[in-house]
Amino acid sequence: MRRMFYDEIKRLEVPGDWENVLTCVGMFTFTGLTPKQVHYLREKHALYLVPQGGRMTMCGLTPDNIPRVAQNIQDAVLNAPKD
Repeated sequence: MRRMFYDEIKRLEVPGDWENVLTCVGMFTFTGLTPKQVHYLREKHALYLVPQGGRMTMCGLTPDNIPRVAQNIQDAVLNAPKD
């Protein structure tokens, strides 16, 4: 799932450093999203991440939802209010 998610984020050219998605171990990964981006994801797309560091659970990703999650993250990175 990590590789599929990373590949989709890169394919969409989402700004940011996403290498940590591949190097984190365990159920969670830090996305580096800001608290405002996390809030935007929750309010607009009903995606729930931890505001500090944008920590997300990898267990919720599936081959079917990775494209939608990556597109929603792209939307938040590009359109959420700036900190």
